[in-house]
Amino acid sequence: MFSEFCAYFAGRKRTWIDILVVCLLPLFLSIHATAADYSIITIDFAPWSMDRNTGIFPDIVKEIEKRLGTNKIPRKLPLNRVLKHDAVANENYILAPVTRTDSFEKDWTWIVNVMPFEIVFVTVGGDPVDLEAASGLERILAYKNLPAYNLLVKKGFTNIDAYPWGKLSLLKMLAAGRADAWCVGRAFARFFARGTPYEDKLVFGPPIFKSGLYIAGTKNIDPQIVNDYRKVFEEIRVEGIVDEIIIKYLGE
Repeated sequence: MFSEFCAYFAGRKRTWIDILVVCLLPLFLSIHATAADYSIITIDFAPWSMDRNTGIFPDIVKEIEKRLGTNKIPRKLPLNRVLKHDAVANENYILAPVTRTDSFEKDWTWIVNVMPFEIVFVTVGGDPVDLEAASGLERILAYKNLPAYNLLVKKGFTNIDAYPWGKLSLLKMLAAGRADAWCVGRAFARFFARGTPYEDKLVFGPPIFKSGLYIAGTKNIDPQIVNDYRKVFEEIRVEGIVDEIIIKYLGE
């Protein structure tokens, strides 16, 4: 398209308007490509994404959007709708965050790996609990249908006391001795314990699962959106902004 415009103007006497059009056309085309129609979805998954568009991933996405000049505002959907894909199938959607697991691998376009994700057994005091030790425990807390729970089920655990996502008393239940361990993402446990009497008492077992937390897109998302996000994310990563945002929510 741009070459056709150049050929058109080559045979004309240039005015300042003509020159301005030629100079600005590539910029216009670039902006148009970046501003493809898409939406951004976040879920209530502290500390990675929380209410009022706060959290590690909304902050990163907002910085990317600001630099792209698109300034799209993330909207939050219930986790169960996102997991079922009934709200995002076959559309240009960006979802943040998404844990890269075998069950999700073929369903999403993995745009950028933002930070590590580890599932561990957490206790309040005592010795670290590994997978073998956990199999002999009486009661393990977990959030139902999330990666930690699914991993335990896959490994044949039957001592799981599962609760819906959003129940915030699991740490208190653990500290009160009403469970032997909590199987959860390490970062979530660290975030949730901040400012509580348990902050310095948590004991983390070795990771039983390692992956990454991603900004992802729907399977058939426009490749231009993917390329733009990857380019800008690398810019803010190199500038140290990604680390600053993570430290803001998780501490040093």
